Amino acid sequence: MQNSTDKNVTFIGCDIYQTLPFPDNEFDYVFSRNKTDLFSKNNFQGFLFEIIRVLKPEGWLEIVHSLRTDDYTGQASARLNAAITSWHKERGIDFDIIRNLEDYFKMSGKLEFISSQIIKIPIGGDNFGEFSYEVALYYIKLMKEILVPFMGISSEEYDQLSKENEDEMKKKRGELYGRQKRVFARKK
Repeated sequence: MQNSTDKNVTFIGCDIYQTLPFPDNEFDYVFSRNKTDLFSKNNFQGFLFEIIRVLKPEGWLEIVHSLRTDDYTGQASARLNAAITSWHKERGIDFDIIRNLEDYFKMSGKLEFISSQIIKIPIGGDNFGEFSYEVALYYIKLMKEILVPFMGISSEEYDQLSKENEDEMKKKRGELYGRQKRVFARKK
């Protein structure tokens, strides 16, 4: 357990594939960001039931996830995105989970007032766009350890591909957008 500098916040690490270390009906609000691409459909349903379990009646659940896009900036970007998608599919991870998240909420039978929105996020440009641009580049760097062996390329080749991707993104800076889907619901 690690405490933050804020006395009202405590960070607790746990394995999200297991039972969460909290009693039933513990939290007023549960938030999850970019976790849906860690689960197969069966594992995701277990995760969803578990986060609903720890949510108090009339508590709110919010799940946010970036949507995959085919709106690539160039050849390097398309190659990296294809590899990321293939890697996930080989592991049984289904990107349709986030697209159909409202259906999963309904199927639980435990949630009401289900709503969603898709948010367009600038990648590059000023302010938040610059932040999201840096996040996108960092994500590609984080995937290196996974994608080098998966793609059957050397570390140096991956670095070159990442650099080409960055150059492609720079050319379209301020013109690129990502999308995030946010789904909200209240526990009955």
